[in-house]
Parts: sequence; C-alpha cells; structure tokens
Amino acid sequence: ASVLKLPARSQLAPSVFLGRRANSLFKPSPVTAMAAEAFRGNAGPYETIDTLRGEFRYNPFFQKQCDELDENKFCGWRRTRGDGNCYYRALMIGFVEQIILSPSAEMRQQRVRAFLTKLETMNFQDPSEIEGHNALLTEVRKLARGEGWASSQEFIQSLEDQSPSSLDLALVRAARQLIAKKMENPDIELQNGLSLRFNAEQIEVELPAFKNLILEMGREAETLVMNLTALALGITLKVCMLDGGRRSRLNIQEYESGESGPDCPVVCVMIRPGHYDAIYEQNPEVLPASQEVRAAPAPVRQMLAVHAAQAEQVEQVEQAEQTEQTEETEQEMSDRACPKCNKFMTKMPQSVLVECVKCRVQECGTCPRRGRKTAVASAIWGPPQCSLCEHVTAELESLREEKAREKTKAATAGRLLETTRSNMTTEIIEINRDLEGKKQELCTERRAKDELTNDLQRTAAELRGERDERAQLAEALGVKEQELASERSKTAKLQAAVAELQQEMEWVGAQHDKEIKDLRAQLDAQKTEALQAKREHNGEFEPLQEANKRQREEALSHEALEETW
Repeated sequence: ASVLKLPARSQLAPSVFLGRRANSLFKPSPVTAMAAEAFRGNAGPYETIDTLRGEFRYNPFFQKQCDELDENKFCGWRRTRGDGNCYYRALMIGFVEQIILSPSAEMRQQRVRAFLTKLETMNFQDPSEIEGHNALLTEVRKLARGEGWASSQEFIQSLEDQSPSSLDLALVRAARQLIAKKMENPDIELQNGLSLRFNAEQIEVELPAFKNLILEMGREAETLVMNLTALALGITLKVCMLDGGRRSRLNIQEYESGESGPDCPVVCVMIRPGHYDAIYEQNPEVLPASQEVRAAPAPVRQMLAVHAAQAEQVEQVEQAEQTEQTEETEQEMSDRACPKCNKFMTKMPQSVLVECVKCRVQECGTCPRRGRKTAVASAIWGPPQCSLCEHVTAELESLREEKAREKTKAATAGRLLETTRSNMTTEIIEINRDLEGKKQELCTERRAKDELTNDLQRTAAELRGERDERAQLAEALGVKEQELASERSKTAKLQAAVAELQQEMEWVGAQHDKEIKDLRAQLDAQKTEALQAKREHNGEFEPLQEANKRQREEALSHEALEETW
C-alpha cells in the first residue's frame, strides 16, 4: 500500500527525478556557455560523446556518466533549441531519423506510411499551424514516394526555419497531438501494468487539465508523457538521465510500446537539468549498407549484380598477378651479376637458370663460366640450353609454356572484361537514358500533381471562403428572421389593437347613430311643433295682414293720384 501511494520512479518526469541536487552539483564549464551562445538554431550538427564530455570537464561525476554512455554503446548526440519544446523536438528528430535510417526500403516504406496515416488525422485552426502541417504532410509524402529527405543532414537543414509555420514547430505540434490523443482512453495500460487513470490519481493529476498542458506550446514534458510517447508513436523510447551527482550513476529509463523486433524504431533522448537533447546509438550521418541498391529499379539491380560479378573476376585476376609478382620478387638471389645492368640475378624456381628481373636476361646457373644468353619462351632458340655444359632444362620449358598459357588466359580475360565493360557501359548509358526519360516523365507528373495539388488547395480555400460567406449569410439571415419574427409579433399586436379599436369605433358609431336618430326624432318633433305654432300664429295674424294689404293698396293709389295730379 505504501508503494502504491507514491508514483513509480519510471512514471515521474526526468526533470522531477533529477531534483534539487542537480542544480547545486551540475556546474557547467566555460565551454558550455560558449557552445550555448554559438548554437542558435533548432537542431545542431551531430557531435561525438567527447564534446559532451567537454561540456562539464571539471565535473568528475559527469565524466564518469559519459564513460557509462560509451559502455552502453552511445556514440553521439545533437543539441536542440531550449524553448520549452526541447523534449518533443529531440523526440521527433530521432523518430524521423530512424525512418530515414531504416535498414531496408520495405521497412522505411512501412514506417513512413504508418506516420503519414497518423498525420492525416490531425486538424488545426490557426492559419500558420495549418500551413506548417501541410508543409509537413508534403515532405512525408515525398518520403513515402522515395524522395525528400535522403539523409539526416538534409532533414536537419530543413528545420532551420523558426517561423510559426516552420517544419520544426509542425513536428512539435504533431507529437503533442499524438500524445494527447492517446489520453482519450483513460483505461489504457502503461508500462507498470496499471491504467492511466490510476497512475493519474496516484500523482494527483486531472487528465483533462494534463491534456491541455500537453497541447500547450512551450510547456515542457512532465510525469506520464514518456509512457504515452512510446504508445502514441509505436516506438521504444530510451531516456538517458545525466545529473552529474556525487552518488548517482547513469540512469537509462526505457519505455516500450508493446511492439518488438527490428521493425520497432528505438528513439533515444538525453536530459540534463532543465533541458533535453537527442542522443544516438548509431551515427545518423551514415546510411545503412545497400539501402540505395534495394530501393533501385530492377534493371539497375541486375546491372549492379553483373558488374559486381565481373569486378570479382577482375579482382581475382589482379590478385593472381600480384601473387605472381610477389613470388618473383621473393625468389632467391644468386651470386651472378647481369651483363647489362650489373645487378644480381635471381634463381628461377625448379630450374638451373638465373634471371635478371629488370632486363629479363637468363643464364645457366650451374656453369662456372657464363653460358649463352637465352630469350624467354623464344621459338627461334628452341629449348633453353647452356652452350658450355649442354644442360637442357625441359622443366623450364614446361614452366614457360604454362606461364604463356596463363598470360594468354589473362589477356583473353582482359579482353572479355573490356568487352563486357564496354557492353555494360552502353547498357548503363541506355539505362541512364531510360531513367532520364522516366525522371522527366516523373517530373512532369509531379509538376502536374503539384499543380493539381495547388489547384485543389486554392479550390479548398475558395470553398472555405464560400463556406465562411455562407455561414455569415446564414447568421445574417438568422438575425433577419429574428427581426422579422419580432416585427411580426409587433404587427400581430398592432392588428389586435386595431381590431379592438374597430370594435370600439363600431360601438361608438352605433351609439352615435342611435343618438343621431334620437336627435332627428327630437328635431322632427320640434319641427312639427314649430309648424303647428306657425300655423297657429299665421291664423291669428291673417286679418291684420289683410288690413295692412288694403292700406298699402290705398297708399299706392293715393300716390298715383298725386303724381297724376
């Protein structure tokens, strides 16, 4: 129970494991400051362990740990930029270099395809992140076609850019997303045999918050990241911890993904207090033997096989000639001098003659006096014979004939080799022409594919723009519909109010009509009363009116009389 309360040592982050002791004992030499000041890129060149040993030359404990690195077959290391992403940068550098250094073209293709499948499932929102991820996809697809990064140096040179859309940060973001995606299953079993959820509970870490920390750029790797790294990338991860402490030895933590065998890449990283670098068990600048031959086309492989067989024959003939020359030079020297160059002559094997190596002059070595000079394998002189002792060397004649046959065979083989070389040269020229034509065709196809890719990207951008415009139009239409709905509700309210007003107006009109009818009835009654009163009034004044009328008539007649008068 007490063991389960604390996290296992392999579950802790190496930075946590190094602790406070490293800060006090890990004092760098002046070389460290100079190297750090000179290094400004994302990834430095390949360096041997001796340069790492010189980083802290005055720390004997660190020197001892460097010796242990040599004992564990680590041959070199590579600096990485310390911006909070150094673990993921060192990890992905080692991972891609393992793909480039695959021992066969088939294994390289298999690893590239697996990595490309994982990259194609990722999504990003920021335009610079999308641009960097598309550039990374393009490079990995080139690698899948047998192009792209042909060596570790080319890969490291492509990481020099430090912009937000660089390949370096695209690799870092890809590693963070792959590791964070592995956390979606909290019941996954880690290397200690316990689930991810249980390990997180033991170290008091909430998985959603921890996932956000992994995805945050500039945040260093902590706690369970190493276990998740091996599972996410399908690799074996080795973490070398160098703290330079007095009592500590080199600690190498190994995290496995469950896969084994030569197909599983082994990626190594090294941690010193507060910083990760890449470390190697194999020199990344040395490609495996026959990697390019295995990746070559079938006609080229056949040509190389024939050329290798002929080169072996030529090497055998050259070795035979060299052996013959060494046998000639190692012959026993005689006491006779050459009559031409006055140098000591050599005794010929299985013969009584002596010969000058320089002038090829032969004499009898048994006579006390000099015999007649004889030519080598001369048909004119016949069998070599001494003029004084009449000693005939039949054995020498057979040896000369045998040597002549060997020379004839060598000349025939040389001529055959020359003809085969010329034939091979013509075949190579034809194959090179065919390859050049195929290369041109491939270049045209690649250009067409690149143009199609660019067209597709432009079309995709246009479609994204149209989608954005449609989304904006849909949002505007939604706003307009909301406004229309509010206006409709207002119109309905107004219509209800108008209906109420109409009803009130109708009721008021009816009341007015009734009042008007009443008033009209009253007016009619008043009119009738007035007419009756008028009639009654007219009846009373009729005699007065007739008297007045008569008076007027009399006045008029009186006036007329006056005028007449």
